[in-house]
Formats: sequence, C-alpha cells, structure tokens
Amino acid sequence: RLLLIPTFVLGLVSLVLDYVFYYLFGGLFFLLFVRDLKQYRASQKVIAPYRGGTILVEDIFVASIGQCLRNGTMEHALSFTTMLTVMPWVKYYINANPLIYPLKERFVQQISTSWHDLGPDVAHEKVREIISRSRQEGRLAKRMDMWRFCPHY
Repeated sequence: RLLLIPTFVLGLVSLVLDYVFYYLFGGLFFLLFVRDLKQYRASQKVIAPYRGGTILVEDIFVASIGQCLRNGTMEHALSFTTMLTVMPWVKYYINANPLIYPLKERFVQQISTSWHDLGPDVAHEKVREIISRSRQEGRLAKRMDMWRFCPHY
C-alpha cells in the first residue's frame, strides 16, 4: 500500500482541481444560461443513487498488473494517469453535469435469450472465458493501443 501513495496524492490533487473547475465553470454557465433551480434539483435526484461508491484497491491492483503485462509498464502508467486526471472530467463535467444539462436516467437495452437456465456461477464463468479469450484483429488492436485510456474504474 505504501507504493500507492503517489497515486492517491495525484488522485486527490486531481479531485480538488476537478471540483474547482467543475463548480467554477459549471456554476458560471448555470448562472448565465440555465438559471433553473428546479431542473438542477431534479438532476441531483437522478445522480443521487450513484454517488458514494466504494473503491476496491485490490481490484485496481489486479487490473493494473494485467494492463502492465499486456501493454508494458510505461504505457500503463500513462493510461492510468489519464484515467485519474482526464476521464473524470470527461465523464462528469461534459457528459453528466447537473449544472448544465437536465439529467435523466437512460438504459441501454440488449435483446438476447435469458440465462436463467445457466445460473450465476456458470454465467460468470462463460463471461470470464469470453473476455479472457477474445482477441482483436491486428489493425483494430493497433488502433486500440493508441488510446490513452485505462479502463479500471
């Protein structure tokens, strides 16, 4: 856990900067263009169930080891740093900002056969096998390796 201290410090600095810019620019936009407190409160109710989740350091550690083995240590370090600094900004300021947008819950539906006959253990194992054994075509793998994104959150 001692080795994770720089990551947590970077994450904390990033969080503070996110809050400063989020409320500075979002609040300014709200005051100049939106000015609908009812919309803001309704958007806050939509977000409320998704706040305060837990972060499992063990999951991040295991996923980081996998990314290091797949992409190399330096590429993982760049992707991981991007995940901590850029992705929250894109996710919460641009896509789900109650100061700017009237938020509503939206679900993505996929039509498929039921897995009730499999049970959770078999379904979990089958999904794990599919993810573990999947491999992208060379051209797509090269494009994906150019992304500065590390999907650990």
